Amino acid sequence: MFDELLEEFQGDALIKKKIQDYSKKYTPSKFDKCLEIVQNDILGKKEKVIIWTIFIQNAKQLQEYFSKQGIVSELLIGEIAPLIREDTIEKFNNPANKDFSVVIANPFSVAESISLHEGCHNAIYLERDYNCSNFLQSKDRIHRV
Repeated sequence: MFDELLEEFQGDALIKKKIQDYSKKYTPSKFDKCLEIVQNDILGKKEKVIIWTIFIQNAKQLQEYFSKQGIVSELLIGEIAPLIREDTIEKFNNPANKDFSVVIANPFSVAESISLHEGCHNAIYLERDYNCSNFLQSKDRIHRV
């Protein structure tokens, strides 16, 4: 009985390793398309962009992917300390700030707490969920009247 359970867990470890190896070897096509849009349509015009993503791991991996391409970005996700988040938002809204032009954010962490309409009018949705209110809140962050 114990040997059967042990085999089952070893099988899970193999699957986990394959998933980890896959994510190290392959870049999701949505990352490539996002990079293309950011480079060609936003940074080329000296504008800023917020990239909305549902999954925290995707936010981190996208930031790492952008970094390898020479694009500096900041994260606005739940694990970022509130003071750092506030500082990031302040810098992002400041037109004189040239440190970064890309913010990768999670709507659950910042959808209702920030206004980005002064510094940013571009949004990319890397992925969305079925919660319409998150989508509307995120659009409202950059389109104030």
